[in-house]
Amino acid sequence: MKVVLDTNLLISAFITPNGEPAQVVKLLHAEAFYLLLSEDVFTELERAIQYLKLRKLYRYTDEQIEEFLEGIRRVALWVEGTERLVVVQTDESDNRFIELAVAGNARYLMTGDKRHLLKMRRYRPIDIVSPTEFLTLVRTENI
Repeated sequence: MKVVLDTNLLISAFITPNGEPAQVVKLLHAEAFYLLLSEDVFTELERAIQYLKLRKLYRYTDEQIEEFLEGIRRVALWVEGTERLVVVQTDESDNRFIELAVAGNARYLMTGDKRHLLKMRRYRPIDIVSPTEFLTLVRTENI
């Protein structure tokens, strides 16, 4: 099963190792699903994880960042040539995740974005779910 994880979810997994996003990333490393990634999305992750505000608050090191990013980079299925879509009018950056999901034939787009993406619930055949919903699906439906 192919899944797209948004940037905030990945960063949450990094800074909160016992939270639901971290549980999702553990499933990824256990090969329970395939993570789709594009250069645009990975560049956004690299940029966002370096935010000074987060670094001061959570006190993580360059080595910890690089180890996390390398782990994500290593397990990802890379998707190239995503078609530009304008699905979310109010937050252009959300469209990168939808583009990646469409180009990679994802089954799920996982996010914590309640303002835009989660409200959609579905785009084409892609279910848009929270980490809680995804973990429930994994437990109850053995997806």
